[in-house]
Amino acid sequence: MKGSKIKVLIVDDSYFMRKILTDILSKDPRIEVMGTAEDGIEAIAKIEALNPDVVTMDINMPKLDGKQAIKKIMARHPVPVIVISAYTSKDAPLTLDCLELGAIDVVEKASGEISFDLDDSTAEIIEKIVAASKSNIAMQKSIPEMENGIKDFVKKLSKSNNKVVVIGASTGGPSTIEMIISSLDGDLKTPIVIAQHMPYVFIKNFAERLNGKYRIKVKEAMPSEKLEEGYIYICGAESDCNTLIKEKDDHLVFSCVKNTSPGKHLSPSVDELFVSAAKAVGEGLLGIVLTGMGDDGKKGVVEIKKHGGMVIAQDEESSLIYGMPDEAVKSGSVDIQLNPIEIAQVINKFGA
Repeated sequence: MKGSKIKVLIVDDSYFMRKILTDILSKDPRIEVMGTAEDGIEAIAKIEALNPDVVTMDINMPKLDGKQAIKKIMARHPVPVIVISAYTSKDAPLTLDCLELGAIDVVEKASGEISFDLDDSTAEIIEKIVAASKSNIAMQKSIPEMENGIKDFVKKLSKSNNKVVVIGASTGGPSTIEMIISSLDGDLKTPIVIAQHMPYVFIKNFAERLNGKYRIKVKEAMPSEKLEEGYIYICGAESDCNTLIKEKDDHLVFSCVKNTSPGKHLSPSVDELFVSAAKAVGEGLLGIVLTGMGDDGKKGVVEIKKHGGMVIAQDEESSLIYGMPDEAVKSGSVDIQLNPIEIAQVINKFGA
């Protein structure tokens, strides 16, 4: 696709939304809106006929909704899908279903589904479409074990009694995180803290979904809460806040600071989590950077190495978007690159 425009299909039952999105995207010289569809059935037909590079997908539509359409698209004609969703607690479970089925990211649709906040959303949706056009949509869902020096790396991991795993992810993160959690031992002693770029209204549902499916307990990271062994914590429970790890009375607790980064879609911050954890935990910290666009986590991994911790980046072959892992590698602070199954194996050894 190098040198050509990114071909986009817009799927939404609202004529107004289709028109607004078409106008927004057509202003970018990198993007060509090749067609629109008003329901999932029409979307599937147009995907097969037009072969778009990226699809934007509404969720609530007649005939065939976004969730069922994505399921059929991924089975018949896989293509990067970005969900256009209202950021409401009502839509959160359905949006997470779409991400689980193969959609790679989500962009906010203003509440009421009759408006679109251009100032807040234009740059975000264009950025995500450009990233989606470069994504590895064919990444394997089941990845075989590979020998990449894992045994040697495991030997170097800290034997400290004060150990924590921190994970950062963006686009493509939810499915990758679930792949890792599904392969973890149920008796891990080390707390795991995850910063996944995601609207805060989805965080509770994301944590509850993971908690209900696997042996390890998963919950939101709440301010002032003490980190406990055997728990996985999802950051971002507070609106527009970043989750930090602090020392208090000889134990580790979470705190919350206002998110000042440009773009609400970059919250919760991976850098903020990693930097705070590096200072609080030191050599007992294992930092992991997963799939995602941008460079969030790059400053954090440098700080982790500075304080004696270890760093893993997801490898390019298994990353949906190799932006964040690549930037971490370029910082010179990554010890090893692994796929999600291998990452789970390392965490099992580290947290035993």
